[in-house]
Amino acid sequence: MFTLISELNTSISSYFNMFSKCKILFIFGITSTALLFGVYYKFLELSYNPVGTKNIEYYSQASVGYNDEYKPSYNIKLFRNSSIARFPSDICNVNVTLLVFIVSASQNVLAREAIRSTWGTACSNSHKDAKCVFVVGRSRNESLNRYILKESDVYKDILIVSSYDVYSNLTYKTMLALQWSTMNCNGKIKFVMKTDDDMFVSVTSLTAYLNNAPKQSYFIGKCWGPAMPIRNKNSKWYVTLKQYNHKHYPVFCSGTGYVLSYDVAVSVVQISSTVPFLYLEDVYVAICAHRQGIIPKNVAGFYNTKKVLNSCKDVHTVFTSHGISASEMWDVWRKLGNCSSTDIVE
Repeated sequence: MFTLISELNTSISSYFNMFSKCKILFIFGITSTALLFGVYYKFLELSYNPVGTKNIEYYSQASVGYNDEYKPSYNIKLFRNSSIARFPSDICNVNVTLLVFIVSASQNVLAREAIRSTWGTACSNSHKDAKCVFVVGRSRNESLNRYILKESDVYKDILIVSSYDVYSNLTYKTMLALQWSTMNCNGKIKFVMKTDDDMFVSVTSLTAYLNNAPKQSYFIGKCWGPAMPIRNKNSKWYVTLKQYNHKHYPVFCSGTGYVLSYDVAVSVVQISSTVPFLYLEDVYVAICAHRQGIIPKNVAGFYNTKKVLNSCKDVHTVFTSHGISASEMWDVWRKLGNCSSTDIVE
């Protein structure tokens, strides 16, 4: 009996030894396969990315906001002393109806990629009726700054301004973009649009609308007012009496998306040298326009909230939709990318 038990123990021991070896081989095989797939995936990622390895942290949301830790003093001299470090030299080499400036935080790489591949495709063909330019500021991350330069070289659609990418510098970025357009696109564009990188813009339907709109003294968007400045120190849009000492703002349009006729863009830039600086970009542009007697007009189709876009009919009624992540842009585009001009234009 003891002999039988001994033989049984030996058999069990041999079985477990064999099982352990098989388990080790199995784990090794799985690990090797995963490693090979990882290398292959990385190869595909680098092959897809024409800029090169992205040694930066990037985000799934289209807009992550701006780091305002280094809030500057509000001084118009800062705008006058700012400069454009890089710009797309051939963006105004053809006549188009609309030049779209997309203000983008430097770190929002995925948002820019999503726009280029979705609604921004309406700007990528020289035969189309619009051009798109991203307006990006400097980062305190030098690796990110180097990446932006490479991105600019590849896509040739980025205007890089020298001011830092903080929320309170949005006015500088917008004014420098308008200034650049007036210096480089004279006679080539009819309208200028300012929007953000978390927006879905129905470019085709908007340009169709603008082709039938007045070509002078025209300023449209999601507009309201006169409105009172916010004096609550806890608000993101807090404004001191020193920054703005009037009871009301003039009528202004949401910075999520508004359109100026070219002559209005020129007049806004010209008069800005006499208008005290305000970090609220949409209000500041409206103040400059108001000084010239131009009152913005609220137009149906401009939304500063998220609007559902499920069909080609929706594209006709919605020019802008706010708060759209990079992944959501792809989702919307899969639904609407095949809309023809007859589908969206009455």
